Amino acid sequence: MKNFLSLLLSFIIVIAVVPCVGLAFKDEVTALNKNGDIKDVLNKKNADASTQKKLFNAEDCVKVYLTKEKRQEKVSKTFYIISVLAGEIDINSPSEALKAQAVCINTFLKRTMENSSKSYDITDSPSHHQAYFSKKELKRVWGEDYDKNYNKLKKVVQSVEGEYLSFGGETALACYHSANAGFTESSQNYWSEAHPYLESVVSIGDSLSPEYISYRTIKPTELKKKLMSVKYKSFTFPDSPSDWIGKIKRTKSHGVSEINIASTSLTGREVRELLSLKSSVFYPEYKNGEFIFTVYGYGHAVGLSQAGAVYMAKLGFDYREILTHYYNGVEISK
Repeated sequence: MKNFLSLLLSFIIVIAVVPCVGLAFKDEVTALNKNGDIKDVLNKKNADASTQKKLFNAEDCVKVYLTKEKRQEKVSKTFYIISVLAGEIDINSPSEALKAQAVCINTFLKRTMENSSKSYDITDSPSHHQAYFSKKELKRVWGEDYDKNYNKLKKVVQSVEGEYLSFGGETALACYHSANAGFTESSQNYWSEAHPYLESVVSIGDSLSPEYISYRTIKPTELKKKLMSVKYKSFTFPDSPSDWIGKIKRTKSHGVSEINIASTSLTGREVRELLSLKSSVFYPEYKNGEFIFTVYGYGHAVGLSQAGAVYMAKLGFDYREILTHYYNGVEISK
């Protein structure tokens, strides 16, 4: 009885000091209880640091910086992944596509946390990190469906809990995008940073996505104004706007690698960002006094295609097959 009360008291103490309590904590405590060494872990001065870190569940908490509110909030890793799933992909997608996306989210989070030098782990900015909704925002977006949607995504997240992509023993850069023009883009063509597992691959089903094709119409005066805002470039505009756009070089994935506008060379990424195009796979033409940009895909086109993942899942591929297709040579670690 005395030993039982001692273990019970130790368990209560642990519960009181843990900021986030989850399944990992429960498993750890159960294991330690069986070995009778909770007291040693808590009190022993030279206790292994990694064991203490696991016990107090530090790895299962995520500190998210909310950019608009300019503050941090601490959430469980499970909630974080659920929230980003809700922000990054249609939650009515096939379960295998959702699982693939969940692994990507966890991988991206893990890599970001490993390289963070801030007081927080990650931000809620989709342009820098991943789209994230607070619990309050999720309840606003989902309304009466909150519990149903949350439990659905929780089941998905728990089915791949702890899984992440690795390459050469390191956490991979798990980039993903909405849709592409039929091929993913090699990372070095978009960011000038090469990764063996982020080379171009065929992506089937993207043409079925509502994001597959879009158009951007811009008047010559507006285009000239936007170009002139790029201070580090020098432009020379011919008299006729029809002569402004010159040679275009493309990657194997049909993305614009280089384009000559007004006698000045720009990258496809520069033009995409300058004109708010959905991707760097674009085809410009001058017609009826306007420039029309026909754009294919949505996003940088590197890594997992969400539209492609959905299509592959509908064809019967599981999440592991989807991931290893888009990230060539990676391992799914845990």
